[in-house]
Amino acid sequence: MKKSLLLLIFSLAIAATAVNAQSPAASPDQITVIRAGTLIGGSNAQPRKNQLIFVRANRIEKVTEASAQIPAGATVIDLSSATVLPGMIDSHTHIFLWGEDPAKGGYDANILNAGIALRAARATFACRRALEQGFTTIRDLETEGAGYGDIEIKQAIEEGTIPGPRIFGATRAISTTGGYNLEGYAPELEMPKGAQLVDGPVEARKAARQQLEHGADWIKVYMTHRSWVDKQGNLVSQPTLTVEELKVIVDEARGWQKKVACHAYNGIGLQRALDGGCDSIEHGLEITDAQIAQMAKQGTWYCPTISPYYGDWAPADTPGGKRDRARAATHEVSFKKALNRLMQFSPRLRGRRKCWT
Repeated sequence: MKKSLLLLIFSLAIAATAVNAQSPAASPDQITVIRAGTLIGGSNAQPRKNQLIFVRANRIEKVTEASAQIPAGATVIDLSSATVLPGMIDSHTHIFLWGEDPAKGGYDANILNAGIALRAARATFACRRALEQGFTTIRDLETEGAGYGDIEIKQAIEEGTIPGPRIFGATRAISTTGGYNLEGYAPELEMPKGAQLVDGPVEARKAARQQLEHGADWIKVYMTHRSWVDKQGNLVSQPTLTVEELKVIVDEARGWQKKVACHAYNGIGLQRALDGGCDSIEHGLEITDAQIAQMAKQGTWYCPTISPYYGDWAPADTPGGKRDRARAATHEVSFKKALNRLMQFSPRLRGRRKCWT
């Protein structure tokens, strides 16, 4: 595939090698054979019938016809009357975000009403539910005020204490002063924030180092924050970090061989995200043709997270309602432009952002 292709990632993907999610290490000599009545492997145009899947030490070793010999002593799982497919990937989720229903307090209730122990218990439930629904890998793009909880949940899964998928965690995320919730409270109150706030390249690099030190697999950066519709009817999004601030974060992440995901709706902030060298654009509500071309040239992934923008709209005649409708309208156009240009990259993928509640 040509490097000039935009790497178009939609949050529900096929993982080619996963048999199950994290579990205690298996013996190198342990063999499990799965009898699959129908196998959707992702590498063939059509499902394959009556297959044997050989698994050694939790890794797929080979796939054969049902007539192949099964080694003596192998554990056999009979799914001959079922359809088998590899585990799926959710590449933008928040296991510590327990819904944002306005009637239940919205986003703020996650931070103000629930202690860290309750939030960890809910995240544990979320991981189990994700696994039960077939997701064997998730990219958790920040804990929404729960610190490094995603990495600790990941550790619990890896040691076999709790069930769950493989986790690539972004820990606290990074934004700027005025660039993240909680907001709207009396100015003399120091409210907790859902992300780590920085101002200037020095603070930005330090935050990246702190998060990487504590196990971040990705660095999540908020390049835009609130959005609204201007007098001309255009969707406008408040930019947050400068290009200089983002570049030092990207530079630091590269040194640790990690990648940077950038939350960016549109406009100045999205352009700064591209110019600063981010690895993925999250949401991307309004992306211009020039920006799509830049993403293709740089190898920037697009994670559109389709679902959040088509529900819970405010009344149409309110500023929030106009914003909500503009978000959905521009997002549809951007998604189609990217998809039409780059469908050949991965036509079987689709977008999703999931809160596991």
